[in-house]
Amino acid sequence: MLRDLKHVQQTHRRTRAPSKWRLYETQTGNVPKDLVTMFAGIPTPQIPSPPAPVLTAGERGELAATLGFIDRHGVRKLLSVAAVDGEATPRTEKVKSAKGPLIELKIKSAEHNPRFLLVNCSDVAVFLTAFMKKTQKLRRADVERADERYRTMKDECQ
Repeated sequence: MLRDLKHVQQTHRRTRAPSKWRLYETQTGNVPKDLVTMFAGIPTPQIPSPPAPVLTAGERGELAATLGFIDRHGVRKLLSVAAVDGEATPRTEKVKSAKGPLIELKIKSAEHNPRFLLVNCSDVAVFLTAFMKKTQKLRRADVERADERYRTMKDECQ
């Protein structure tokens, strides 16, 4: 029985399930530059040749852990989770000033303080914009950029 369970786990690891997150793409199929620079160093098929990483190794590690959390538990669990045994839980909250159902993902760090605005699109996290935050409050321009991108892809999310 234990051998069968181990075999199932190994098979699951080898045949990776489709990812439950992706980056926003324009109608021409390009990923915006702000997302490319912030996701540099994170393996993603949407960015074939990423530039040099902007985020520190710790920030990239926390982002990769959050993406792994999304792959394992799904997007819906992001806002409802308080703690998962043995895992670092992502820090997220709904963006109240947005017109769409935006979620802000926070990565606390001393150097860059990266923030990501994403949306739940058919149980897939779509990252709309990414930026480095310098103040406590979200800038209106960042929220409007994410709202505009969400409006362009709104039809495929329903």
